[in-house]
Amino acid sequence: MRTYFRRYGYQSPNDYLYGPYQFTHDIRQETYSHWQTQPDVINNFDTFMSGGKLNDKRRWCEWVSAKDVVIEGFHHSEDAVLLVDIGGGRGHDLQAFRNKYPDLPGRLILQDRPQVIQEVQGISDTIELMPHSFFDVQPIKGK
Repeated sequence: MRTYFRRYGYQSPNDYLYGPYQFTHDIRQETYSHWQTQPDVINNFDTFMSGGKLNDKRRWCEWVSAKDVVIEGFHHSEDAVLLVDIGGGRGHDLQAFRNKYPDLPGRLILQDRPQVIQEVQGISDTIELMPHSFFDVQPIKGK
């Protein structure tokens, strides 16, 4: 890692296809795609992101004032999107949000890599599943 930063003038990487990870592994591929070629690595990452790191009592909607940050000022209409969880894994955070606020109007959308979205199980059918890479243009547009 030191060699990478020394070589590139101790600057933050500005190319997601060639940063310290890519330099270390001698690849020209974004990290998540590279992990996808290694089933044990990507499974461990997805499991960690799905809740291995925190129990359900520590979800963000328990320590962030969701009412002030997300809900306040939301103008509901038939297709209005309340919340998009980008890179949301298997839906654990959106499900915790839905559990805490079961009657809120508005669409909840879970976005992650297609392989992750295919593995989603046991979440509310009110949460929409959408394969999406956060490196691509966001298809959900708000006002």
